[in-house]
Amino acid sequence: MHTPSGFRLIEVDPRLTGGSLPDTISSVAGVDVFALLVDLFLGEPLHDGPLPLRGSASHSFLAAPEKSTVPAGLPDDWFAPFLARLHSGRVRVRAGDVVPPMRTNFDSFGMLRALAPTPAEAEAVCSAVKADIEGLFGFPLLAERTRTPAPVA
Repeated sequence: MHTPSGFRLIEVDPRLTGGSLPDTISSVAGVDVFALLVDLFLGEPLHDGPLPLRGSASHSFLAAPEKSTVPAGLPDDWFAPFLARLHSGRVRVRAGDVVPPMRTNFDSFGMLRALAPTPAEAEAVCSAVKADIEGLFGFPLLAERTRTPAPVA
């Protein structure tokens, strides 16, 4: 909370801003938001103003609109070439895995994070990586701006 004498830590939700979002904020601001919380807890003064943003970030889930199967012939390190094009990311699927349709965040099987000077450029990187993963997998992934959940079967 911002008080007349500076920022003060009141409480911390166990899932600060949700999932991977603190890492996305930290990557574009160049500041570890969890370290800021520790500093606040210890009574350290913080810079009085917004975090200094060094560009834009796109944070995107990897998920399928329909139940799909990852190709059986993929090597264990199939994601490495894609990760080289991103700021960061992760996957939790291997060759032959079946992925469910995305209905909640728990149905995603990976995450991409791109940094760029503008939001459109960061989103374009995630979109391009997703398109290349679709080509590798042979099935569609959910688009960047998906707002409609997959139908319940």
